[in-house]
Amino acid sequence: SLLYTIKFEIMSIPVTSLPLPHSIVKEFTSKGLNFVSNFITGDRNNTNYEVEFSSEIEKLNLTKYQKDLLMDALMQFFSSIIELVGEPGSGCTQLCMQIAVDCTLPQQFGGRGDKVLLVDCDGGICVKRLTQISQAALSHLQFLSESSKEPPVTNLSTGQIMSNIHTTRCTDFTQLSSVIYNLNVKCEYGAIIIDSIATNFRYDFGDMRQRTNVLAQISNELHALCIKNPVSVILVNQVRMDGKGEIQPCLGESWSHTADRRLLLRRCQEDTYSATMMKGAKSGESANFRISSSGIRDCVHS
Repeated sequence: SLLYTIKFEIMSIPVTSLPLPHSIVKEFTSKGLNFVSNFITGDRNNTNYEVEFSSEIEKLNLTKYQKDLLMDALMQFFSSIIELVGEPGSGCTQLCMQIAVDCTLPQQFGGRGDKVLLVDCDGGICVKRLTQISQAALSHLQFLSESSKEPPVTNLSTGQIMSNIHTTRCTDFTQLSSVIYNLNVKCEYGAIIIDSIATNFRYDFGDMRQRTNVLAQISNELHALCIKNPVSVILVNQVRMDGKGEIQPCLGESWSHTADRRLLLRRCQEDTYSATMMKGAKSGESANFRISSSGIRDCVHS
């Protein structure tokens, strides 16, 4: 089947194609681990395709940080739909713009070297802010290349980063459906970011049955897109309060099964935000971040 064919291609990916630091790639290749199939195992009969490190990786005595880098790099080649949920002001749109910039960066610096499509349904995507984040990312890469053994950054400019980020505005569900349909016909992007999926479905529908059908069709087309292409889909969703007073994503129970992973973003303090895994392998785990003029950054504790 198509799904198994894609999985076979993933196992055949050279280590040098993974978005990993040069030092880790060099260590793998020096040990003869030249392809993904050399260090992960997976059951072809398992449609979820659980990924586990083989005994060859354990022999390298990698740190937890290095293993996390490796797993993150591998997951970029699997079909993935990630949902970011949060109230207004929780940092979802800022994170989307940071992800867009990071995806365009060279692989040796943790990026994917891909083009990105930003689908703006809320009107919150700002080109000026994207440019600001791109400039900060480029300055950071130049600092890394000067202070480490990583290859120098060459032939990369803010303009080149921005040229790989394409934006489109969707003001109703028909435009959004058309964009996703066309992506299934031809997709040249490594990441599709939709901010926000809920905007065009919360108030424009008098017929809830029609809304359910349209959402089901979009969900199916997004999954088909991920199966046919090495693409990650990031969706922003709004939140609501359930009967128990707990925060839940919008769009109902059926839609909640669309995403493979779900992150809840919250504003904790004036300059501190949190991201909590609501759905996924590390459900319940949290991380704090801040939003600066340079983009999304770790919280620095004194």
